Amino acid sequence: MIFGSFIYDHAQIDMETFQNSADRLLEKSEALSKKAAVFNEKNVLSKLGPNHINGFCYLFGEHIEEASYENLAFAANKDKPSIYIFNIEFDGKDKYKLVPKKDGVRLEGGLLKLKYTKDNYLESVGDVAIPKDDIGEVEIRMKLKDGKRVELGWSKEAGARWDDPVTATQLIGSITIDVIPDGEFHTYKINAKSVLKFLLEPGDLIRKIFLSPSNMPKDAVEIDYVRFISKKGKYGDQLFNETYEKIDKEMRKVIYANTPIRLKFNVEVPKGLVYLRFGMGILEKNDPVTFKVAAKNEDVQQKEIFSTEISDTDKWQGIKLDISEWSGKKVEISFEADSLKGNIAFWSNPILYTPPENRFNVIIVLEDALRADHLSCYGYDRETTPALDKFAKNGILFSNAFSQETKTRPSVPTIMTSLYPTATGVWNFSEALDDKYLTLAEVMRSQGFATGSFIQNDNAGPAGGLHQGFSNLFDESALGTKAEGMYNENLYAWIEANIDRNIFLYIHLCDPHGPYDPLKPFDSWYKEFGPGNTLVDGFKEFDPPWVKMPTLEGRRLLYDGEVRCNDYYLEKFLEKLEEYNLLKNTLIIFMADHGEYLGDYGLWGHIPPGHMQIIHVPIMVVYPKELPKNVVINQPIQLIDIMPTILDFASINKNDMLLEGDSLIPLMHGGKIDFWNDRICFSEEDVNKDKDDKNEWASIIYKNLHIINSGNFWGLSKIARLCGVKIFPDFALGTRAFCYLENKNEKNYLNSFFFDLFFKRGFKHIVRELQKNNMEIWEAVTQGKKQIIKYDPEVQERLRALGYL
Repeated sequence: MIFGSFIYDHAQIDMETFQNSADRLLEKSEALSKKAAVFNEKNVLSKLGPNHINGFCYLFGEHIEEASYENLAFAANKDKPSIYIFNIEFDGKDKYKLVPKKDGVRLEGGLLKLKYTKDNYLESVGDVAIPKDDIGEVEIRMKLKDGKRVELGWSKEAGARWDDPVTATQLIGSITIDVIPDGEFHTYKINAKSVLKFLLEPGDLIRKIFLSPSNMPKDAVEIDYVRFISKKGKYGDQLFNETYEKIDKEMRKVIYANTPIRLKFNVEVPKGLVYLRFGMGILEKNDPVTFKVAAKNEDVQQKEIFSTEISDTDKWQGIKLDISEWSGKKVEISFEADSLKGNIAFWSNPILYTPPENRFNVIIVLEDALRADHLSCYGYDRETTPALDKFAKNGILFSNAFSQETKTRPSVPTIMTSLYPTATGVWNFSEALDDKYLTLAEVMRSQGFATGSFIQNDNAGPAGGLHQGFSNLFDESALGTKAEGMYNENLYAWIEANIDRNIFLYIHLCDPHGPYDPLKPFDSWYKEFGPGNTLVDGFKEFDPPWVKMPTLEGRRLLYDGEVRCNDYYLEKFLEKLEEYNLLKNTLIIFMADHGEYLGDYGLWGHIPPGHMQIIHVPIMVVYPKELPKNVVINQPIQLIDIMPTILDFASINKNDMLLEGDSLIPLMHGGKIDFWNDRICFSEEDVNKDKDDKNEWASIIYKNLHIINSGNFWGLSKIARLCGVKIFPDFALGTRAFCYLENKNEKNYLNSFFFDLFFKRGFKHIVRELQKNNMEIWEAVTQGKKQIIKYDPEVQERLRALGYL
């Protein structure tokens, strides 16, 4: 019997071909781990040289280290911004103190150490008077062993007490900070602009600070410092540098500068039509800033070409200048900013460019939590995607595409870096992509593309470290959570502003992510066929408030309604691109970051294990200039293949980059079929794992087989037995194998004997070695640096509403 099952299961795999494919996968990751040891993103970008598609492009921010400057006031330490408004360093020299409500703390080596006990907290003593309007960030450096949450509180009343229920609710504002309980020090930077709105008004003084340092009794806590950093101090001791700044719901990459200042750049202006374009903003009210731009060369004394005064802190201003009179000359271009009180000036995305040599644009449209098998172009029996059905016939549909993770936070970095999650280091919701990684957007921007990010899920933006390389970013605060908010004036204004350049545009829609609540009239299926009879427990992450008795059938109907709603607005967007005359010159990639369970296996959302329902994603690629039409490709592909594919289309040299994916261009033209037939696809389950967790939770997709090893199978077996559903036998181990092409819902797995044996001897080795190599990439790129965790309460609340926290 056992021998018979071995023969049956063994017939599913050509072991020699499989091993060769596994060897290629491991050899590639090992080579990249060695390459990562000397990897430097700036060096890679500088070696690329100009892109022949885009022509001349000079990004002033990328040459910031070459700039000269004039600023006598700063050099003489006059009006130098004060960094700290309030700080406690626990070094025995502090003006203010944080003391515990209960005993049990000690100062040692410049640290405050304590064993946390329930209801204990720290509170400030002394004459605290922190101007609320002057605070830019709150920074706390601490380590916890077990606790996952810290609470920071404040009050404008010096006599407020956190243990008094009346004052705690009426006089004390507070936020909860999600922290990393790994026994290592981490720095948490909290955005004061969105934090200090609770129980405080403009002009208020903070008179009392509170800190609850853990949520786990007996937790070993150490605090290095607590600092309230001024708005100007947020920009540190540097006179000028690059950063990102958000004004009027739009984030931009900027050169910030302490005024007064003049930055000077030496540029060889090319011949022909040349434009200088930049935006402007300021940090503080009541201190207007005068912005000036001048140019000079050996033939012409300095000539002012632009001047304006800005006093409004709530909006960006911008200008585009024709400087063709300087074409063909070596020119010194200077950016000057001046104010009476030393305000901070922002020059957003300053660029000198010529119109592109050839028109080529890239647009990624990603719909969050979109199951491939709920699209009519993927065979779904309900017509959810008539526009996408038509779109797919104009290009290529990949029938078997797979995500590298089951959650947005770790999944999208794999798209933007072409690295597996264990190589990016982004596993959990407190983690973000380190700025030493090279992202697709950074490459495209450096090569002269205008880069824009429009996201409705904050995991795909700055919270996940995915702002890197985008010149302009809009999030849910500007776009809402529905498709009608995405495809609106913000998006079209950005396209129109960059119509004379080639663009790289990333669009990330929230729907059909839960809660499932389609706009009218796209709730018609629910009204006509719902709500159904299979009652399920209600959860705000899946059910809108108006659904009082949620059902399995009702949720699916509402999910399908969101898919149909997205499709309707996508069609409008494609029509708009046609109006702009962009479609024929634009590579459009439609995709998802992961799928959704929708009640299969009794599961909702997109938690591990990584069944087909949550790792099988739609990918469609349309580019009229180069790709065939109405083609379906069945070979398995991965999300990490997207970046190298785009780079090849854009004629960008990939040789020095760290890329684990493969360009799909040969496959789309029918080449290297044996390679694609035999290639292994890989998906991980790193969510909620610690970095020292060596469990090999992952999936391998090979030909028609999907092999999963998941710690969650044990829990599923128990749940299934309790529910009377015999999905997994009692003796089941952590490995399952499915013929996914024949059984897309993966209701029936193959006889497990061989695959449990195979796991012990083969699967486990492959996963372990691949993840070891990937972790070496992560450690080499980040250089062991502990991450600074940036915390924005508004973003955290939006993520909490989506069920992430």
